[in-house]
Amino acid sequence: MLPDSEPHLRLKYTYDKGTDLDYYVTLEALPSNLPGHDHRPGRYRMRCPVSGKPATVLYLHGDTGYFAHRLAYPGQRLYYDSQLTPRSIRALVRPLQLDRKVEDAYMSRGKGRKTHYRGKPTRWYASLLALEAKADRAAHVGAASVLL
Repeated sequence: MLPDSEPHLRLKYTYDKGTDLDYYVTLEALPSNLPGHDHRPGRYRMRCPVSGKPATVLYLHGDTGYFAHRLAYPGQRLYYDSQLTPRSIRALVRPLQLDRKVEDAYMSRGKGRKTHYRGKPTRWYASLLALEAKADRAAHVGAASVLL
């Protein structure tokens, strides 16, 4: 954001191993709701380059290669991965997702991170233990769903 210019975001990337895209997304300042901050914007939202709709999140759709608003693709609906997973195997997939989260937490642990302080588990370690317990429960539920 430069002074004396309209705020924008420049997106420059290669899509699908050969299509170079370079375009601007306009940013709009929203007023702050904090008292005493009337002179500066609180946050920004983007204008969709495809539809012109205001958005806080732009999604990449596979057909066009452009980041756009969810409703910018008429006749098409954008889905989350979890919506496309068949209900019959969700109980089997959930433990794998939780195991991946546990593994990521251990990998991001960092050197010298403490698990206990004054005999009590640290907040980070307690949340990790809770995540491991949740993964174990999900594994049992997944195994039970296979047997049924």
